[in-house]
Amino acid sequence: MQVENSMNQRIASDNSPKISIQNKAYSSNALALQNNFNQHLSQKIDTFSTNQVFTLSINESRINEKSSNIKLGALSGNQTTVAQLLLANPELKSKTWSIIHNPINKNKAFHQISAGKDIFYNPKTQELSWSEVNSRQSTTISKKNALAGTATASLSISHQKIALGQINQENPTISNLLSQQSNFKAQRWNIIHSDINKNKAFTNIPNNTTIYIDTKTKELSWNHSTQIAETKTQSQKETSPASTQSTLLARKLDDAVKPYMGTDYKHLDCYTLVVNGLENMGIRYRGRGSLSSQLQQRAQLDGRANNAYFTGEGITEALGDKIYSKAISSINNIDKQSKDIFQEMKNLMKKGDILSFSLQTKGHTGVISQSKDQWTYINSGRLDNSINSNSPKHGVGEETLINEINNWIKLAQQRKEALQITVGRIDKEKIA
Repeated sequence: MQVENSMNQRIASDNSPKISIQNKAYSSNALALQNNFNQHLSQKIDTFSTNQVFTLSINESRINEKSSNIKLGALSGNQTTVAQLLLANPELKSKTWSIIHNPINKNKAFHQISAGKDIFYNPKTQELSWSEVNSRQSTTISKKNALAGTATASLSISHQKIALGQINQENPTISNLLSQQSNFKAQRWNIIHSDINKNKAFTNIPNNTTIYIDTKTKELSWNHSTQIAETKTQSQKETSPASTQSTLLARKLDDAVKPYMGTDYKHLDCYTLVVNGLENMGIRYRGRGSLSSQLQQRAQLDGRANNAYFTGEGITEALGDKIYSKAISSINNIDKQSKDIFQEMKNLMKKGDILSFSLQTKGHTGVISQSKDQWTYINSGRLDNSINSNSPKHGVGEETLINEINNWIKLAQQRKEALQITVGRIDKEKIA
């Protein structure tokens, strides 16, 4: 606009009477060119202003969308899964599984999220996300870090296997061994469920077997004698009764949940405890085609909520068989009925069986175990009958089984509701 004013001033100030026809034609052409330039410049300014406003609008929209995310927390300590973070949120706890299995989330690689990453939830779209560093940026950072390392360092750790320890009564699972290694503790679940390890036969590892990990690929392996033992175990499966195999597998479930002893309830509820135990045995619960998706599909077919079968009974029906089932609608003598039910169960149950209690308004699940000659119940909840003095008041612990049965019959009487008691045993033939 300043160019236009300057030109106009020069034209207006030229009052010389001696102007030739050529000069007049030149002045006329110059004025026309100037007008065209001014019009073009004006359009450019308008276009720039419009684009600037549009860009600001997009940026503002992105900022608003990002600011609407709720930070659930970071994957660390006892909260190693997105589900645990959702379950720990009072407002989102009841929506946990519907959020995770929402079409916008169900194909996300939750099992690949590194420890320490912040998880976010968008209440408008129900989308779960985590910091960009563990998506596109993580690849870039990893490449930069790899290039920054010296050739000597790379060669020194290339495919180097180190021993994690042996599978035994004190360390019945690989996760136990990983949790004792400072380098692998935080990422133990990512290692176990990684593509290179997730299909390994972790449930068939004999006692006193040494477990190794490749420091570069994170592949888990065990010695040749173990592989021979696995082959023998496989041949035994073809000839031994199915009930024997289910018993052998079920016996490991109580060992599989023991690493979580002492965990506070706000970090791990009763159902997630059983789920973690199953995954600790190598049973895939999360992801496409997994147990959770099967339970969700069944609920949808039955016209129920997506998480309707996320219970101990639901797991039993999907993976095993009911060993004992008792419906109590009339309660007259709590102590006598408790002892009678315990005696009935005692003749049928085994270590590692899943025990579930269901009222109309409340449910609970856990794993049957033994401490010396005493039948116990490993669960996450209010621990009224703990066998250990150092157990948390509200969290994962081991209680006397008969007293836990007594508590639930008493609760059913107080609430005037029928009580359903179910004991289930995993059947290996049903495990995909």
